[in-house]
Amino acid sequence: GEPAAGMAMLGLTNTGTIRNGAFQLGNVNAGAYRLRVSGDGFAQAVKDVWVKDGETLDVGTIIVERGRTLSGVVRDAKGRPVAGAKVFVGSKISATGTTIEESNDEMIGDIVGLRHVVTGEDGAFAISGIGPQKTNVLAEHASGRSDGIAVPAGIDDAKGLALSLRAFGSMRGTVRFGGKLVAAQVSARRTSQFNIDAGVDASDDGAFLIDRLPEGTYQVSAQIGRGMGAQTASVSAVVRAGKASTANIDVPKGDLELAVEI
Repeated sequence: GEPAAGMAMLGLTNTGTIRNGAFQLGNVNAGAYRLRVSGDGFAQAVKDVWVKDGETLDVGTIIVERGRTLSGVVRDAKGRPVAGAKVFVGSKISATGTTIEESNDEMIGDIVGLRHVVTGEDGAFAISGIGPQKTNVLAEHASGRSDGIAVPAGIDDAKGLALSLRAFGSMRGTVRFGGKLVAAQVSARRTSQFNIDAGVDASDDGAFLIDRLPEGTYQVSAQIGRGMGAQTASVSAVVRAGKASTANIDVPKGDLELAVEI
């Protein structure tokens, strides 16, 4: 095939431009790395490499596959095209209390499986170089955020994706653990949406605020602790456009039992 153009990334920080299919990365310490190459029009390729001290490693030829293109239009609640909306593609899309989480570095975004483009004056978008795995598409604008559309696994382009923005409301509340106000991790997920959520931290006094959530019904969950010892609880809450909703969560205290068989 034709030599590709794009970006190469070794580990998390060492990046270089691919020109006419060739790239070179310098100042690499010895060790094991994951090499990623990505660019418009082809799906990201990954290769594990080992760099020896004092050696210039030739990784050989990396064959990339044509990625699929996802395209469509973003509209507001009245059906009008929305210019300047960000359209995100990723296997899991998360938001902070205010906006979709994203990296300022496009390559880091590729690593976590999240890419975005901005709609034109006609509200249209197209994102190329998407791999064959199942993914999600979602739009965000100052005026609202759309539901996510699940795009099934495959190699064919997905055309005509219609993303309709839902106006924002907000949600605040408290987290208690056995009746006592505590810090916790809080997430809100639309009951009809999978792999798309918003998360914030409740402060030491148990208070949390998610100040931009699209209208709809949510499962709001609080988690105290991490790993096997984490304690969780959930409540249901409705967010209405332009309104502040409340969700208070009481995580019951409980004993953790761990059974080990030898």
